[in-house]
Amino acid sequence: PLLTEQALAQQSQQVMATGAPLDKEVRSGESRWYLRRILPYRTAEGPIGVVVTFIDFTERVEAELQSRRFATVLRDSSDAIALLDLNGRITAWNRGAETIYRYSEADALKMSFHELATEDSRERTLELVQRVARGEVVSGFEAQRRTKDGRVIDVWATVTLVRDTAGRPAWLATTERDISVERRSAQQIRAILDATPDAVVTIDQSGKIVTFNQSAVRLFGYSAEEIVGEGVGILVPPDERPRYETYLARYRQTREASLIGAPREVIACRKDGTLFPIRLSVIEIVDLGLFAGFVHDMTAAKKLQEDILNIAMLEQQRIGQELHDGTQQELTGLGLLARKLSEDWQRKGSQAQASLADRLASGIAQANLHVRSLAHGLVPVPVDADTLPAALGELAKSIQTDYGLACQFEYPEPVRVDNATSATHLYRIAQEAVANAVKHAKASAISIRLAPADGDLVLEIADNGVGIAPGKLPHEGGKLPHDGVGLRLMEYRCAVIGGQFAVRRPEGGGTLVTCTIPRRGRA
Repeated sequence: PLLTEQALAQQSQQVMATGAPLDKEVRSGESRWYLRRILPYRTAEGPIGVVVTFIDFTERVEAELQSRRFATVLRDSSDAIALLDLNGRITAWNRGAETIYRYSEADALKMSFHELATEDSRERTLELVQRVARGEVVSGFEAQRRTKDGRVIDVWATVTLVRDTAGRPAWLATTERDISVERRSAQQIRAILDATPDAVVTIDQSGKIVTFNQSAVRLFGYSAEEIVGEGVGILVPPDERPRYETYLARYRQTREASLIGAPREVIACRKDGTLFPIRLSVIEIVDLGLFAGFVHDMTAAKKLQEDILNIAMLEQQRIGQELHDGTQQELTGLGLLARKLSEDWQRKGSQAQASLADRLASGIAQANLHVRSLAHGLVPVPVDADTLPAALGELAKSIQTDYGLACQFEYPEPVRVDNATSATHLYRIAQEAVANAVKHAKASAISIRLAPADGDLVLEIADNGVGIAPGKLPHEGGKLPHDGVGLRLMEYRCAVIGGQFAVRRPEGGGTLVTCTIPRRGRA
């Protein structure tokens, strides 16, 4: 109740006796505030009673409470908050400002705000204050301030115009946060990143470039100023950009990040349009909502790989040629001598010696066939971008002829490899995979398949053999064990032409070797 009967009777008598109204602020429960007023009711004969009114002023009370709470927050805030007149003189100064700038409130109230600015930024600070006083909206900005003890600190500042109840400009409110520690940390991190030999690029969730270190500047040819804010697709070949945009959109929806984690080799694009191979590692910085890409230029490594493979191929060709021109001819001569020896023993009636000479001649002939097959495998088959399908078809036929195995070549639709180098390496990969299936897998059927897939070119070699032992399959990191020489060589060749290599055991058994390469022109 706002007023009991007993209280009303007492206060009414008081008002009638004194003739003076009686006002009191009262609260109803926990929600409403009222001004209770008791007035004397007069007639010509004098006061005959009282009038009691209740005026609801809850909104005013709540506004005052909110103002006091807000003033307490501002007073105790760790940020420096000051109130200025339109000329920039400080009229209010909170505890955060005392802590940051070392000036007491009494000292600050004798100062103009621009006196806190460093000598070289005072003019700009005064200009900003004047612009806000004229009603312009100025976004937050970084600035430097000098404290009472002479230290220069970095702050993030905002300046807001405050109007009076009539809507006229009355004060300026400034809020400044000391970011010196963050700035020093950022500068240290930046210096470390700039000293990193690999390119480091960070992007936001939408794929926009946020930072670009000095190694990235040297590698890609863009300055940090011109590329920050651009989409990351600018760093990949034009035909790959839609794929990256699709990937980022899918990640925002599903949070499935196939690029994050293990390094992978991809093709990048410089400012001048040059394509070059890189090894890319991506991590997500969850707290900042950023992705960081670490980029290592693989151009020199790829050139070295190609040189090593070319040397190996030349050495194989030399050995194959020597086997063909030297060892094979010597074996042929020895075979003829063995046959001649057998005939001589038969004329002399010595069947035992003749039979021995026959077995010797047959063994030499068999060895000659093995040497011939080995020499054929070592001497490279001429392969270029146009003849790869035909060469793979001939490889399948030779396996059927030489080993009596079912070997087929699948070529569902015409495709063209970018260049002779890629064609040669693909042929060698198929040749090595087929040889492994014949020698080690004990397969009775082999298939070779060359086909396009999602804009790439895929070479698959499958067999129905015993399959690769678990220890020879790729580990979780995706790399093959070092003792799998044949597999390592195939992986090596695939990497040289910018491809992705995989080997696995299908559900039906056997082994499936896959080499996937992007189809684009190579420099």
